Formats: sequence, C-alpha cells, structure tokens
Amino acid sequence: MKRLLAFVALLVLGIILFSSVLRFVGWDEIWSAIQGFWGGKGVLLILLTFLMLFVGAIRWSEILRHQGYRVSFWSLLKQYFGGFALSFFFPMAFFGSELFRAYALREFHEVPLQRGIVSTVVERFLELTAYLLVLGAGIFVLLFFHYSLIPPLLWWILLASGMLALALLFFYLKSHRKESILRMFFPRLNDNNGFLEMEQEVLRFFRMRNRAFWEGLFLSFAKAAAALLRTFVLVAFLGGALGFFPALTITGFTFLSLLIPIPGQLGSHEALQVLSFQALGLEGHAGAAFAFLVRAAELVVALFALVLLLRMGAVLVRRLLVSRVERVFQKLF
Repeated sequence: MKRLLAFVALLVLGIILFSSVLRFVGWDEIWSAIQGFWGGKGVLLILLTFLMLFVGAIRWSEILRHQGYRVSFWSLLKQYFGGFALSFFFPMAFFGSELFRAYALREFHEVPLQRGIVSTVVERFLELTAYLLVLGAGIFVLLFFHYSLIPPLLWWILLASGMLALALLFFYLKSHRKESILRMFFPRLNDNNGFLEMEQEVLRFFRMRNRAFWEGLFLSFAKAAAALLRTFVLVAFLGGALGFFPALTITGFTFLSLLIPIPGQLGSHEALQVLSFQALGLEGHAGAAFAFLVRAAELVVALFALVLLLRMGAVLVRRLLVSRVERVFQKLF
C-alpha cells in the first residue's frame, strides 16, 4: 500500500512539474519542435535507446563472467530489459530492478541469490560512476563557459549533484581502504552476516587493481557515449548544432533526471533540460522538446521490455506456486 501511495504521489508531482514546464515555455513551441519525429527520426532515437541497453547488458554479462558464471547473453538481455521496465515505470521501488534480476538469475540460471545481488549492485554502481562523471564534466562546462547564464534554481541542483558525487567518492575511498560501510551504521553485525559478505565482494570489485572494474567502467562509458550520440542526433533533428561540451552538459542532465524517482522522469527531465538549455544560451522550449522526445523513445522501449517482464514474471510465479504445492505434498505424504 505504501508503494502504491508513493507511486501515485510521485506521479502527481511529475504531472505538476510537467504542467508547470508547459505553462512556462508554451505547448505550441514544444509541439512544433516534435511533430516531425513520427517516421525515421523517431525510429533512429528508439534504436539508439536500444543500443544503450544492449551495452548495459554486455556490462552485466562481463560482471557475472568475472564472478565465474557464464550465462546465456540473450537470456540476460531479456532480464536486463525487464529490469529497465521496472525502473522506468516504478523508480520508487528501491533496488526493485536489481532484486528482480538477481531473483531471475537464481530461478533461470541457478546463480545463488547473494551472488546475483552482488552482480546487479556492482552494475548499478558502475553506471552511477559514469553518470556522475559525465554530469560533473557537464557542470564544469556550465561553470567555466556559461557562469553568468546559470539561473538561481540551477545552483541548488548543482549543489545536490555535488553531494551525490561526494557520497560516491566516499564509497570509493572505503573500497580502497577495505573498510566496511555497513559497520558504520550497524557496528554489531556478525562477521558471518550475509549482508557483510555481499558488501565485501562489492568493495573488492571496485579496487583499482581489479581488471574487471576497469572493463566494467569502460563499458559504462560506452553506454554513456551511446547516450551522448543520441543527444547529438536529437538536437540536430530539432534544428540545432551542438559542440561536444554543450552536448556533454545536456547528456549529464539526462543522467541526473534518472536519479529522480518519478515514473518515466515525467516533468523532472523537462524541468532540468529547460534549465540546462537556457544556461547554455539555447531556447528553453527546445530543452522541453528534447526531454519529451527522449521519454517517448524510452517509453516505446519500456513497453517492449514490459512485455518481457510480464512473461518472465508469469514463469517465476508459476514456479513459485509449483514449489509451494510440492512442499505441501511432502508434508502430507
């Protein structure tokens, strides 16, 4: 019930943000910018979005290979898409995508649940690292080249981004020093606690001498590069021309919107891109149109992924029911 209320509350917040952006920049301007995307341009945006997820699935496959598990890539790809559908429609479900994928690994490929959770947590931290580094580079561009154009509200967003970066830096520092973060909050945890064991495996992965860490980071930046390419293509289709650094800023703010737990980033992505486009000296309605089209492409992919998620979910539920029936019969007979 709490999750349903959270979903409704965040969705309402997104609708309010979206409506506010429309009133601020004007729907007519946004519509005139996006109405040419019903054909090949829209298909290209969707394909680039698929490419981003494809690279993400390769990264997850490599993490599992480092753990000693060789799993069918196409099966992993379906699970990765299913996780994307969960995170797109229900981002308020904390680690919902990661837990689903870990459970699917156990049921479909007999990977222990703890190892599956570690693989998805590692994958998420690698992604967060790439997101924040790209965002940091984009913020540097704003501060260095467009300082006078930054609106007051954007300063608070930049401050929040800095705090996220400090939290990630703290994680890497603890990993380098081989120090537990969980023990800071739960000092009485037993050494044999399963959560501590998973934490230690995650921290070991992120040590600088681990080759798998650098491979995972490379693939994370490859996924970010696909997103950057999508930014270049989309802005070009909108009739603009971007240099590398402004495109980096816009892509960074796209990544920032993914960290806000509003379903489909409704309203939040538009608001961020209006601010970033204006800070770069571009038209605010172009930023809103950019965010709208990114969401449209991701929605198409998410609906496709939702079909895969429902099919996998039906199989998992059936297996769970069969397992429970078998246990009942074992107790009776």
